[in-house]
Amino acid sequence: MHKDYSKDPANQALQLESQAQIEVQRLIEDRLSREDVTIGAADFLCWIHKEFYDRLPDEFRVVTTKSGEKEQVKPGQLRTCEVEVGAQVAPAFRSLPKFLARFAAAYDLAVLAPLERIVSTGAAHHRPPWINPVLDGNGRVVRLFTHAYFMKAGLAGHGLWTVSRGFARRRDEYIAALAGADRQPDNDLDGCGNLSARGLEQFCTCFLNTALGQV
Repeated sequence: MHKDYSKDPANQALQLESQAQIEVQRLIEDRLSREDVTIGAADFLCWIHKEFYDRLPDEFRVVTTKSGEKEQVKPGQLRTCEVEVGAQVAPAFRSLPKFLARFAAAYDLAVLAPLERIVSTGAAHHRPPWINPVLDGNGRVVRLFTHAYFMKAGLAGHGLWTVSRGFARRRDEYIAALAGADRQPDNDLDGCGNLSARGLEQFCTCFLNTALGQV
């Protein structure tokens, strides 16, 4: 935070990203204290992305696609190309508005009961990276979004604890749980949507245990 960065480029990159995340987290806290924000809306996710990438050097805004082409990350804008993350093929970019509208409706805290709000924090953390709304930075955006979701749900621990720290300490378990929730249903009894209901349940359990550990 004193801008005394490492000389090692890889470590310095992590420091710059962490500093940006801290600054945007504070920005979120300030905005939610002053405004009635629909945090699941696409414009809020894009706002987080813009504020985060506006704080990074230009070289952080270039990504290499699977085909080897260079693409420029546009802060605050939905992606305009198809992407693959590991084995996962993200939804087509032209369908993003529909996916994001469904996400906003499904995880609208105003219509959820208190217990549902707690459980939904985990599910709402998984869905945006699967949708992959922006070209790069989806993981950072969703961690910041989850911070906002906790606050909006009345579960705020900001300034005292953060679930992101728990993920950093249990990274392999976290990545494996995310991948498990990305998978297709195992059979006809494994939910009625595109993705495995069991996988999502296991991810939510991992998420809530991580949050509880941080508390």
